[in-house]
Amino acid sequence: MGRQLRHILMCLAVIAGVEGYGQNAIVGSGFSSGWGGACGSNANFAFFSPGAGTSYTSGTLTPNGTGTQYWRLGIDWGGTVKQVNNGSSGDVSVSPNNKYSINSNCTTTGALYFFVGTASNRYIFKTRDAGPTPNGDWIFFELSGSPATVASVAQTPAASNVYQGQSVTVTANLSGSFPVGQSAYLRYSTDNFSTSTIISMTGSGTSYNATIPTQPSGTSVKYYVFTSGNGLTIPPNDADLVTINLNNNSGANYSYSVLDGYLSNQSGNWSTGSSWVGGIVPPSGANVIIQNGHSITLDMSTTLSSLTINNGGSFAASDATTRTMTISN
Repeated sequence: MGRQLRHILMCLAVIAGVEGYGQNAIVGSGFSSGWGGACGSNANFAFFSPGAGTSYTSGTLTPNGTGTQYWRLGIDWGGTVKQVNNGSSGDVSVSPNNKYSINSNCTTTGALYFFVGTASNRYIFKTRDAGPTPNGDWIFFELSGSPATVASVAQTPAASNVYQGQSVTVTANLSGSFPVGQSAYLRYSTDNFSTSTIISMTGSGTSYNATIPTQPSGTSVKYYVFTSGNGLTIPPNDADLVTINLNNNSGANYSYSVLDGYLSNQSGNWSTGSSWVGGIVPPSGANVIIQNGHSITLDMSTTLSSLTINNGGSFAASDATTRTMTISN
């Protein structure tokens, strides 16, 4: 029993140590309780917490006043404790929405600074990762108020009904209107995020949209929505670094697979591209779906794998004696 108790106490001590420190931090008169001590001290560190991917975030910070505010970044991990800046012995001006890199040397001179114009502004600091020797990339954002979150995500057409030739509109519904300085972005991938594309979403109020372009049949598409600073062009490998908050379906991401089929786009002749979604006339052996309200007239002979006529759709032959359709399925 005594041995088990000692083991439990040791585990609790380790857990307490991890929760108490071991993260990147901010220190200084601008956004923490002070400048702390010499190298090896974490006094006045305001610690970051895990963010998107490997990134770390300060969360939403209130500045300690208006005017020029000063800070350095802190490292407290595995016994390595130090304050760092960009390597300068003097103070250096920095701006929101720009990526910077810290120097690995501990310093108690030379701060980073920015002019805070309004006490109601809120600030979010991000680092690419953490540890005793972090990558060094960091960024910060200035918002006119507390950030909005992505409350829900929807898509049109529904995930179970996306066919080749159809683009997909993704809608992000927010918890509230964005403060000045925050925007929404869509990140999607067709290879499980080995590569990806980031699109700036457009909208107003609490609703923002972006469109994933048409994909070939059989393609598996995954996507999520995140927020960041305004007007950014974001390389995919910086997505986690610049994420303020996100909705990725509780880590599973949103997804759909493109079905094999050609949908009617409007009433018209079979041989006319505008009659079909994507402007492509169904080739021989295709699966074809005539949608509700569309009347398609066969003005050419063709062979299909299958033909589905939804309720309210119709099909006719312009010349039944010369136009033939063969359906193999």
